Amino acid sequence: MGKSGLERPARVTLAIRLLVFVIALGIVQTAIVALRHIDVRSPNVLIVTKVLIYSFDFVLLYRLGRGDNWARWSTLPILAIAIPIGTLPVMQSFAHYPLYGLLELAQLCLYVAAIAMLFQKSSAKWFVQSM
Repeated sequence: MGKSGLERPARVTLAIRLLVFVIALGIVQTAIVALRHIDVRSPNVLIVTKVLIYSFDFVLLYRLGRGDNWARWSTLPILAIAIPIGTLPVMQSFAHYPLYGLLELAQLCLYVAAIAMLFQKSSAKWFVQSM
């Protein structure tokens, strides 16, 4: 339920679950990169950075579940940043690491689907009424 006591729409719940799965895929990707580069350099900075990012993501998901409209709107710039920073470099290395590329594409598709659910009429109405 949101702050106003209204029942959370099923689409919002599904969107949150999809976003949790996006984070899980990101954790798998981080493990792949860390293991692939462990002989060349220490993955400590990557791991610490990803822990901070995923921690913020979980706080954002918690706030989405509580009906905070600012959290819903925060997902849009994150997607706008994630596309060029995350997806475009993966496309270039897709031939060398197809599993990593598939995970990145899966993340992007799930993220877009989740955002679409968060901005549908019934979801938007719930977020606005939860304010």
